[in-house]
Amino acid sequence: MELYTLSWLEKILKDYERDYEADEIIILGDKRVNFKPLIFGIALLHIFQRPLLYKLEPLEELIASLKERFDFMHLVDLLRKEFSYWFREMVLHRDFSNSRYDQLSYEFHLLEEIVQKQIQIPLLDELKRLCITFEEAFEEKKEVSETEKRRFVRLVNFFVRTEAIRPSKSSELIERAEKAGKNLEESLGALFNQKPRDLRGKILESLSSYINEKLVKLLSEPTPHPKA
Repeated sequence: MELYTLSWLEKILKDYERDYEADEIIILGDKRVNFKPLIFGIALLHIFQRPLLYKLEPLEELIASLKERFDFMHLVDLLRKEFSYWFREMVLHRDFSNSRYDQLSYEFHLLEEIVQKQIQIPLLDELKRLCITFEEAFEEKKEVSETEKRRFVRLVNFFVRTEAIRPSKSSELIERAEKAGKNLEESLGALFNQKPRDLRGKILESLSSYINEKLVKLLSEPTPHPKA
């Protein structure tokens, strides 16, 4: 199974390796980055929950030493922010089939908790704004633009699934969205009855396979002492 998160990660890593080999100046956020691709790749994997990365144990000593370095952890923070922005934009601006929304929701729950929050909080703020727009439109008998409706549908498609997989405090806002949606347009109520297929096993298998493949490559290279 091809994962959205791994496709993003692979593209970022390939672009970095290309620019690094060409001695290009690489700027990420507010910082010039000049880590070896191995170190950059390890930083990228910090978007995922740590227990899922147990296959990186052969590099544990290197990872521990890196975590003591401010410049490495700053890189991790920058990459998490870049990834979170990309994920949010995907949820807000792309339409998916039901099966792809199922996949996206399970991928979300593989992410490190800080990354989940960086994605979740701005999207919930947007859903709350749309709820207010829908409520006011219902009360004042106004029309809501198709653009706003599409954003609402995308966010609901995503959050009803993430909540079904692992409930959180977001459930209160989902209930509000359901009422606001139904009041405005009865057909929107069907969105809230969706349940995701159980894809956890397949997604974990894809992640494990990717890390195995990368690990073989990483361990075939000399393990560097981290340097900026």
